[in-house]
Amino acid sequence: MSDFDPFRNQYILTTKKRIDEYGHWNQKSITAPNVELYHHPSLSVNTVQEEEDRLVCIGYILDPKNPTLTNKQVLTRLLDRVTSEKGLFRELAPLGGRYTLLAEISGRQLVIPDASALRPVLYGTIDQETVVTSSAMLGLNWFDSSQRLTAPKQEYIRQADYWIGTGTDDDRLTRVLANHFLDLDEMEVARMPYVEPSTNEPIQHASSLLSGTMSAIASRFENPHIWLSGGLDSRILLAASKPVSDKFRYIAFDREDTKESDVRIAKQLGNKLQIDVEIVDPPAVSDEFREQIETAFCSPRHNNAQSNIEAYIGKDSEYVITSGIVSEVTRTRYEHPTKEISVKTIYDLMNPPQTKYCQRELERLIQQRNTKRRVELTHMTFCCGNRKTVLGVPEQPEKLI
Repeated sequence: MSDFDPFRNQYILTTKKRIDEYGHWNQKSITAPNVELYHHPSLSVNTVQEEEDRLVCIGYILDPKNPTLTNKQVLTRLLDRVTSEKGLFRELAPLGGRYTLLAEISGRQLVIPDASALRPVLYGTIDQETVVTSSAMLGLNWFDSSQRLTAPKQEYIRQADYWIGTGTDDDRLTRVLANHFLDLDEMEVARMPYVEPSTNEPIQHASSLLSGTMSAIASRFENPHIWLSGGLDSRILLAASKPVSDKFRYIAFDREDTKESDVRIAKQLGNKLQIDVEIVDPPAVSDEFREQIETAFCSPRHNNAQSNIEAYIGKDSEYVITSGIVSEVTRTRYEHPTKEISVKTIYDLMNPPQTKYCQRELERLIQQRNTKRRVELTHMTFCCGNRKTVLGVPEQPEKLI
């Protein structure tokens, strides 16, 4: 891991040019006011244009209904079918992947994260310059700036490995949450319009999309991995990937802190579906890897699961890790069926730290929900534990649902 690059697979849109240590990065002009897109050479970026409309995809985008399509083919098909901003959101609804989409549609400049905002979109102003980036540390390094973090945020991150609301590791940057998008001209965030599935069988529809996404992963990438436990997410991923299971490598980690049932159930599920599940006991996280994480993040948090990542760094030049995050989904995506949504209800559901920052952010989001339009709990959490495993590591493994 001697060739560690903390900003591998990262991007930044900004009005500030850099030609020194970032001189080898790729650059693309954006129509928005004086903004340029800079991205690490390892990060795939594809562009399609038709007259005045243009789509730029940072990362990868998957079409579960057409799983063999490439990034560019998905974008071309998308642009061919879109005639308005509303139409764009409708066509994006079933697509998967881990991407940030820059859309120039009907005269507007939009920055749209993937469905779960797994490829981060952080935006703000540093030294009076516009910044949109996937990494707070990259943003600070680009401007040779030091981290700024209020005392309430510092108190909060000492107790949690996830952000509540739109918080980031620097006060000048704000996170675009799942199901939201950024107007690049106005630097304002809005809620994506909800697209009602055109089906009377929503469970079958969701199952079909997930299975199609697994087929797209198997078609697009070599040696994709699925990391398993004994939970519901693993069962869903196993079932969805069964038709293409010969393309995947299935792994369950047996660390000292792993629940016995996670390993036992993963093996049982594999046997039942006739899928080979490898049981791996990864070594403890090395000091070198901890130092690399310290380099890649402004406020790094460490956990034992990072040994899973280190165990596979460098094993393949490029590969994708598919892993469910149902624990985060269930605690943040659904409102309580009977109780009135309040700060207390959210504390009962999520058990977040009892801090000033957390209280203030939850109150703000509840107020937004009550005064504007329905804001489900899906928008309230970004799990930094998952973030640390998908950003800023060499041979970056990608995680998607």
